Amino acid sequence: MELRYRNSFYRDLDSIANRELKREIEKLILRISHAHVISSIPRMKQLRNCNIYEYKIELRVQTKKYWILCDVHSTRIIFTGIKSESWCKANL
Repeated sequence: MELRYRNSFYRDLDSIANRELKREIEKLILRISHAHVISSIPRMKQLRNCNIYEYKIELRVQTKKYWILCDVHSTRIIFTGIKSESWCKANL
């Protein structure tokens, strides 16, 4: 997989103070970079009522859920942001 990052993703990552969440994000990105097909990425789902390329990857840390938002174009994944589940339910 080819991975790309938008500036908004870096801003969201820099604003995270939770070390455990950052570690889980790094592990997930490493796992995604080694994946050969999109379907092998765990907890990846297409967003409803959005562009056909927009996906979310659910990440659970302790009792909280976070979603990594990304655009998928064949073998290229563009990470666009990291949001909490409550933010996504209110805005997506």
